[in-house]
Amino acid sequence: MKGGGASRLDRYLAFREGLWSEFAELVRRGAVFPELVDVACPRGLHPPGLGRTTQGDSWFYAKRLVADPGYVLHLGEDLIVATGEVTFEDADGGLRRFAPDILDLYWLSEVLDHAR
Repeated sequence: MKGGGASRLDRYLAFREGLWSEFAELVRRGAVFPELVDVACPRGLHPPGLGRTTQGDSWFYAKRLVADPGYVLHLGEDLIVATGEVTFEDADGGLRRFAPDILDLYWLSEVLDHAR
């Protein structure tokens, strides 16, 4: 590799791991969002009663991330391989539980930003 620094892949994986670690801490303590957060279900997951995006993905507005003090990320040898299930309270007070898409860093960043 030219320049001797970390590869782009290494930087990406470190960034992704940092976001997911921050999310895991948030799940353990829970969060009430000051504004509703758009939560997209992982592609192919279509629980009844949810809206659909123009791409066909299911979504809902969440007002709270329910605390799960025992939440852990599933780690492989050197990277996160699964997120585990989390529970959101939707705008109508219903609970929605699913495992977030491990690759959706845009959504993950939005949730973390709204929880501040």
